[in-house]
Amino acid sequence: GIKVWVKMEVLRRDARHVVRRALRMARDWKQIVRKREERDDEKLEKEIVYIRSEVRSTVEANRNLTSYSQIREVIQNSNDRVDLILHYRIPYPRYHYVYDETRELQHVDGSNCMELEGHILDIPVSHSRT
Repeated sequence: GIKVWVKMEVLRRDARHVVRRALRMARDWKQIVRKREERDDEKLEKEIVYIRSEVRSTVEANRNLTSYSQIREVIQNSNDRVDLILHYRIPYPRYHYVYDETRELQHVDGSNCMELEGHILDIPVSHSRT
């Protein structure tokens, strides 16, 4: 009915908003980064290309979703990712770490972080206190 249509229209609006937000971030990336630090133009250009390709691949990967909850989750995760990128000025995925009993920093699955470089991980953060 009309309620379902309205809910889906709200999702479409929110999805367009997060895509535009990410593309604006890519457009303004040099100014965003240079407010706090100096990076060479070549590195900044690579980061801009990366941001745009991530936006494109995320849209393509989720184009055929029909479940309201799945679409809402993708939109929320995308907004969160844009927020993290803007906060840390790093467009690449961040790893999630937990502390073990000795309070040393370790990766959640105990593996070497160098082996995981470049992969997007979606591991929840938790603190072990056993």
